Amino acid sequence: TAIMADNINEISLFSNKIENNNWGINGTYIREGEFVFNIFKNNKELALDLDDRSHDLKIHHNQFINNNGNEGQARDLGWENSWYMGHFGNYWSDHISPDTDNDGVVDQGYKISGWRNYRDKYPLTDASMYLDPVAIIDIEKSYPGKMYILSGKNSWDDGTIQNWTWKIS
Repeated sequence: TAIMADNINEISLFSNKIENNNWGINGTYIREGEFVFNIFKNNKELALDLDDRSHDLKIHHNQFINNNGNEGQARDLGWENSWYMGHFGNYWSDHISPDTDNDGVVDQGYKISGWRNYRDKYPLTDASMYLDPVAIIDIEKSYPGKMYILSGKNSWDDGTIQNWTWKIS
C-alpha cells in the first residue's frame, strides 16, 4: 500500500502521484477533508479504499487510470462522502463515454464499489481536463450595514495560485 491513512481529522491530499503499488490509499476512520488533483495509476488493487468510519470527504478532479484491472477502481464504505464538486467529478479510465452533449462529462455516473451506492455523478471524459480554480465564498458572520466576515475554506486550486484578488460589487 502506498499510503495507509488511519484515524485522521481533516486530511488534504492534493497533487500526488500514487502509482505502481499493490494498493493506492487505504483509508481507515478519516474524518473530513479532500482528495483533489491526484493521479492514481496502475495500482494492482484499488486506488482508493475508504472504510465504513470514513466520512465527510470530497473526492474530485482526480485521475483513476488502470487500477484493479479496471474492475472498479475505488471503494467507499463511508458516509456523507462526495465524489464530485459542482458539475465535475473524476477521470476514470474505464468509463469515458458516451458524452453526447460534448461537455467533457460522461452522460452516466460512475459507480463506486461499496454498499452505500456512491456515484461520481459527473465523471470526466479526459484525464487532462482541469478547470480554473473554484472560489466558494461563505458568509461566516454578518453585522448588518457594517461588515461581513467571509470564508473561502471550500475553495480550491491546483496548488499554483499565490494570491487571490476579490472584487465584490
